[in-house]
Amino acid sequence: MREMKDSGIEWIGEIPKDWEKIKLKDYYNFEKGKKSSKYTKEYMGLNKGIFPVYSGQTENNGIMGNINTYGYDIKECLFTTTVGAKAMTPKVLSGKFSLSQNCLVMNKIKKCNNIFFYFAICSLFNYEKSLIPFYMQPSLRIEDLKKYILFIPNIIEQKYIADYLDDKCSKIDTIIEKQQIIIKKLKEYKISLITEAVTNVKGISYRVKYVSTMKNGLNFKSFLDGNKIKFLDVGDFKEYFILDDKEMFSDIIINEKIDDDYMLNSGDIVFVRSNGSKDLVGRSVMVKNIDFPLVYSGFCIRLRNIRKDILNNTYLLYYFRSFYFRTQLKKYSQGSNINNINQDLLSNISLTIPTLETQTKIVKFLDKKCNAIDSSIQKKQAIIDKLTEYKKSLIYEVVTGKKEI
Repeated sequence: MREMKDSGIEWIGEIPKDWEKIKLKDYYNFEKGKKSSKYTKEYMGLNKGIFPVYSGQTENNGIMGNINTYGYDIKECLFTTTVGAKAMTPKVLSGKFSLSQNCLVMNKIKKCNNIFFYFAICSLFNYEKSLIPFYMQPSLRIEDLKKYILFIPNIIEQKYIADYLDDKCSKIDTIIEKQQIIIKKLKEYKISLITEAVTNVKGISYRVKYVSTMKNGLNFKSFLDGNKIKFLDVGDFKEYFILDDKEMFSDIIINEKIDDDYMLNSGDIVFVRSNGSKDLVGRSVMVKNIDFPLVYSGFCIRLRNIRKDILNNTYLLYYFRSFYFRTQLKKYSQGSNINNINQDLLSNISLTIPTLETQTKIVKFLDKKCNAIDSSIQKKQAIIDKLTEYKKSLIYEVVTGKKEI
């Protein structure tokens, strides 16, 4: 068993005695994108090509689009996102590419193994992100990178560790990917089931504005001192239809008086109106069993049913989760992507309302079917979560020398 020593750094703990303490800036230089602000969707639409443009997003493997020129031609470097919920997401890049905003590249200036450093930085970033309060937007500055310290073995052992982790993590990622494909298919089936149930019925057509009232949320500022209150934010939506447990909501500290109209009531439906992700915009949840103060984010719209004599809240929620509703959003937003919705757009969407008896039967049917699908999704997601945590743990144990390979 190898001899260990105290690293003197909290997140690293003990380290092999022969590993060297280094500053990241002595091994890499850091560079944000060249003319990154010009790489807009419009620019890429006019300059289509084969060379990827990487950005601060993580969808589509971080590629914002492909153009006919490039800003970098690098054999191999490290890349990381810098701002937002996906900040500090590293990857290894090579070839010809450009960088948009909210990301940077790290080019080595001293002999080392890029893959080893990639895995070491994964563990470092996981720790750094854990220190950021939930109400703050994560960010990474070049000044931060210049302060980071790591412990590294000799170049031969770096290569050995890199090869080992690359093999192990690739196998884990393959299993995760298979589970994600199954989850995607289950979600698609669920939406098709809902769509068929709420559209293949006879009823009276109403515009949303005739059966509900709406109000945008507030952009609440969190303080260190004040009153703690439950807060519904975009991050709480996830895959849920109904939020009915106090622990499902975030906490926020406020020292301002909140108008009652910004408080949610049981049965209210809340939409994501804007957050930068086309997959979340338009998503809805219903709050239920609310017997405590609950406010909602400025990125949301609250919808309150004012025609309970003809409209079941849960039926309405299912309608809003249907593909048919999503199609109307796209139509009224005049584009293939829904970047944001507003009250005018939402209020003019039409819905078919059958009798209350029919609505109750549809809700009962969908509850049973969707609960079974959700149960399957949760089991698959639990597998992904366990594998993800195991992967993080494995990387940490190996890049800090606690696990000898």
